[in-house]
Amino acid sequence: MNKVNGKKTSFAPIREDGSRITICYGMTKASGDLYEWYEIYLPKKQNAQLTLQLVKDAIENDINSRVDEKILCSYPWTVLHGDDAGKDVKVWLSKENQSNFKAKYDLHFTKPEALTFPTIYKIAEDDDHNAVFEVFQNFEELEAFYLGGIAYIEQCYQAGWQEKGGIDWTPYEDYFKTEE
Repeated sequence: MNKVNGKKTSFAPIREDGSRITICYGMTKASGDLYEWYEIYLPKKQNAQLTLQLVKDAIENDINSRVDEKILCSYPWTVLHGDDAGKDVKVWLSKENQSNFKAKYDLHFTKPEALTFPTIYKIAEDDDHNAVFEVFQNFEELEAFYLGGIAYIEQCYQAGWQEKGGIDWTPYEDYFKTEE
């Protein structure tokens, strides 16, 4: 996947050249007479029989990948305590981290006496790849962080569903009609 800028006249839903197929989607106005869209490149050797279903799958998989990437590394958080207090970071929400945050959160409801505060988590890295830590002083801070992350993930999924639901498949259908 590649995000490109160009004039509206440069956009074509599907382009084929000697070695690859380019599928374009998601055109939006950028500025002036420039537009942005995504391009997916498929090697012709592996996709000799291009079908509408293959195009739909490629676009939907691309959207899913962008949603997953956004969830993984874009949850915004302002560090509350510790050396990085006040720093705005993008929290790394790997499956493992999500599981660790959930386990600590759930412990409050299943065995609250086992929770100890303050508790420290590595939540991100700065631009120089130094670890950024959050020091949760109490359950309320941990809860705000955890529930904020859950809301962020849901927001990302909803944006992806909306993007997929908003695709006009007509230009792609028309492409295959002219190829018959």
